[in-house]
Order: sequence, then C-alpha cells, then structure tokens
Amino acid sequence: MRSFKLVPLLAAAAALLAVAPSGAAARRTHSVRPHTSRPCRIHIETPKAPIASGEPVTVIGTLICPKAEEAAGRQITLFGQSAPKPGFTSVGSATTEKGGAFQVPLAAFTTNSTFYAVAEGVQSAHRTIRVSAPIAVGPPTPAEGTQLYTAGGVKLRRHNRITFAGEVNALNAGAVVVLQREDAAASENWHAIARGTVDAQGKFAIVHSFLVPGAANIRVVVRPLKVNGLSVNAPAASSPMSYEISQAQNPALKIEGTPDPLLYGQSVKITGVVAGAAANTPLTLLAGGKGGGFQPVATGHTGAGGVYEFTQTPLTNTLYRVTAAKASSAVVFEGVKYALNVATPPSSVAAGQPATFSGSMLPALTGHVVYLERQSPSKLGWHVMDIGTVGAAQKPGEAAPFTILHTFRTPGAYHLRIKIPGDPGNQGTAGAPFELQVTPAPASTLRPEAPGESRRPSEGQL
Repeated sequence: MRSFKLVPLLAAAAALLAVAPSGAAARRTHSVRPHTSRPCRIHIETPKAPIASGEPVTVIGTLICPKAEEAAGRQITLFGQSAPKPGFTSVGSATTEKGGAFQVPLAAFTTNSTFYAVAEGVQSAHRTIRVSAPIAVGPPTPAEGTQLYTAGGVKLRRHNRITFAGEVNALNAGAVVVLQREDAAASENWHAIARGTVDAQGKFAIVHSFLVPGAANIRVVVRPLKVNGLSVNAPAASSPMSYEISQAQNPALKIEGTPDPLLYGQSVKITGVVAGAAANTPLTLLAGGKGGGFQPVATGHTGAGGVYEFTQTPLTNTLYRVTAAKASSAVVFEGVKYALNVATPPSSVAAGQPATFSGSMLPALTGHVVYLERQSPSKLGWHVMDIGTVGAAQKPGEAAPFTILHTFRTPGAYHLRIKIPGDPGNQGTAGAPFELQVTPAPASTLRPEAPGESRRPSEGQL
C-alpha cells in the first residue's frame, strides 16, 4: 500500500531541487511550478517599523494547504537580498509546525533587505525589512546637559561655535545630515538649523552657533541615499540631547547658577560678583520663561567684595539675570530636568508577547511622549523602539503615570532604558539601563506586527 505521507515528502524534495540555487547566489525570482496534486500557498511577514542597524530579526510565515494536516513538517527556504548588493541568496530555512506556521531567525542586518520564501513548488510575495541608518553622535559633540553660550558679535560667534559630529554607515557617503532643534513653543516639533554631509568614511561634522539663550533640545537626522538604485537605509534620528544656552558673562556683573541643570524639586543658588561694588549695594533677581518677559522674583544686597547670592526653586526651565543700579548681568539659563520614576521592568518575556514598561514623571504633563530605547549593538548610541504617552495625574502636584506596551518578536538579550525627551518646559532625562531577555516561542504563537503598532519619532521639518 502506498504511504499517505510519501507523496508530500517526495513533492517537497522535488520542489526544493527545482528552486534551490546551485551556489550561494540565486536568481532574483524563481521559476516555480505549482504543486498540481496538493496546491499550497505561502505567506511571510517582516517588521513594519524600521529596525536598528545590527539588530537581528525573525521572519514569520504560514504554509497554507487545502488540508491543514498537510502543511506540517514541510521544508521552507528563505531567500534574501541586502542593499546595495543585487541578487538573492539563500539566508535560512525552517520546518513548518502543526498548522503550517514557521519562523526563520536571521542574523543582524545593517542595510534594507528584501525576502521571499519557497516551499512546495510555490513562492511567497516579497517582503522588505527597513533598517534605520546607524547614526551615532560623539566627540567633540558636547555631552547632554552641557552649558553652552550664545555667540553675540563676531568675536564671540567664532569662540562659541559648537560642533556636532558623529558617523553613519559608510555606504551613506554623500547623504545629507540635518541638525534639528525642537520648536520653542511645542514639543516633538523639529526644524532644521544646520546641515552637513556624510564623508567617504561615513563621518560628519556640523558647526553651529546659538544666538538666543534658553533650552535647546537637539538631534541629528540622516537622509540616506540610493546605491545601485536601492535605498541603503531608512532615515534615522539620533536620541534627542538637551542643552542649556546662556549669554556670555558681563565682567561688570557676573552670574552663575549651581547646580546646573536641576532635577525637578531641587533648589539653585544664583551667585555672582558686582565688580567694584560696595557692601549692601541693592540687587534685583529677575526670572523669565518660555514666551514671557523677565519679572522680579527677589531682592537682595551685595556682601563684602561685591558678592551676592539668591536661592530659587524653579519647576520649569528658567532664565535668570541680576540687575544693579549701574549694571545688568548676562542671561543665565537654568535647566530643570523631568523627575522620572521607572517601575521595576520585567526581566524576561516570550517572543510575541507584549512586555509592559511603566512609571511616572514630574512635573505632570498629560500627553507628553515617553521613549522606550534600545542601545545599538555597536554600543555607540540609543534608538527609539516605541513611544508611550503620559496620562493624567490623580491630584494636582502628583506625578503623572505612563505605560508602554511593546511586543518583541525576535529572541535575544535587549539592553533598554526609558527616556523622557526634553521639551520647551523641561529638560529630558533617562532612567537607568536594564536588561530584558526575550525567550523563543512556537511560530504558531507569533503574530505579524500591525501597521502603527510601534511608534517612532517623526523626521520633523528637513
């Protein structure tokens, strides 16, 4: 008697002989012959949102046959093409589980890649994985939180030029990199303030001078080029960095804030010296915020040698200056960082299952975004994996809660952190990094990523 299982096995072997490449390389498409006796269909899914450069990924799919029991135990071969190289090669294989589900874990990718699967004499549609350009910002770029100074006048403009430098994939040589600053009136609204170009080694440097004191939330965006007609990478933005821009000192009346920046709820000492002033010279401390002029907030007198001191507890980013009868200080910016409390994160989660990350922030700002970030495999920077939104505080003055639900579909170790990006009102802050282990799961439990499931920051106005 002829075995029932022999037919599909022979058919699978014949199909693989018909489509398997003779070497590592394969043609862009295969001449596949439909399986006439037991026709099946094959479907694959890849992540909808761009992945980070160097991040492994899992391709999932299903073999669909007229009889469900016939879809199990079949061999799947996956072919891939990574820009800018032409042609497809065999990149992995899998055996279908009960019901026809399968998964193919793949090694890390650095450029956009396209895939299709072959099984039972049929070929799937093509699916593309977009890989964000691996942008890293580093020295001589000032560290986040650094006090910078405005460049008023030719001499100060030359002295206070700031260089923002870094590197991307060398395949993006010639691409434009854009230095962006967050709008002073709205969060997550980015506009270009300077541009540069990626050199042949993948490096860039953008020089910029700040003219107005205040908060400066800065990031770099790269717009990759096409090579051999293929887009090498998806656009990418660096993790935002918060800076403090103050005016250069007036020698006649110096001013300084310590500590700088502040954590929400901390007090700052505004100190300085009035040159040549006698003791008990009257002084006025003025403060200003975004969109408003300066208002007196305290009065005092100089001590011996013209020194003075004020103590303030600002709850948002604040500009200060001190005036005396015959002099006025420069404007000093005092940044106030969000206070972030992160609940104990999970240490492990199964692939395909959502992980919950939660916490709270002060000051409470309903609707503010919170980032789930992963450190790049190169350890050179962080990229946003998903975005959550801050809810409403239960009572005035209390912290506002947030929750981020994110589904990890590829097993492995993840080095993560929670970050509240800065905005016109307060400076950004990041929680302590933590580890998450994503464990393997059966292919039948994995579901494709829904469009818009994982949010990313916008590119802004380039």
